[in-house]
Amino acid sequence: MDLKRDIYQELLAWKRRSNHKILELEGARQVGKTYILEKFAR
Repeated sequence: MDLKRDIYQELLAWKRRSNHKILELEGARQVGKTYILEKFAR
């Protein structure tokens, strides 16, 4: 079961842009930052 995260669409938009600036993901502890980046990397 995958959780739907709103940020995932923003990550896909970042990937489609041609400039590919550095990606920084920040947020509170234990909100799923690592989970969403690992899912995005697959």
